[in-house]
Amino acid sequence: MYSNLFGDFVKGNQINHFSNKVIQGIQLHREIDFFFDQHVAILEAKRALYPFLPKISSVAMDLFIDHLLAKKWSQYHKMKFPQFLESFYSHQSTHEIEFSADFINLIAAIKKYRWIDQYPYEYGLDKACKGLSSRISFSNNLGNGIQYFKMFEELIEQSFQSFMLDANKKFNVQY
Repeated sequence: MYSNLFGDFVKGNQINHFSNKVIQGIQLHREIDFFFDQHVAILEAKRALYPFLPKISSVAMDLFIDHLLAKKWSQYHKMKFPQFLESFYSHQSTHEIEFSADFINLIAAIKKYRWIDQYPYEYGLDKACKGLSSRISFSNNLGNGIQYFKMFEELIEQSFQSFMLDANKKFNVQY
């Protein structure tokens, strides 16, 4: 369950020392990221956001799409969002020894503070934008991300719907 998230913490192609499950998670993460970054509707939204969020429009779109997925979860998954979160929070990975300390700390914080519970709500998106903005090493406007989300909400929603439709087809998702 955590191996896909771990993909953000693994750089380069030297992944053969990981177990098959972790490799599958890393590869799936990379495939989804690549598909997301190349998707026409996502690119259109990123271009619209770029003048307001230079250098970080991609990061903003990641957060916006996560928010919309959590908000519209029941359209894409059989399990109710709270039940899914409980399974995520209670999951005990058998691959923890393979994960980096930074990743283990992130998972512990996600579980402790139940961050994902807030994703469906605007205050959760606002908190995520502000939190990530403060961790970026250069000056940025991501702390005002909720303002830009609202400004471009229709375009972002359309991009989300288009991306999810195409992603479900590409990755053969059935729900």
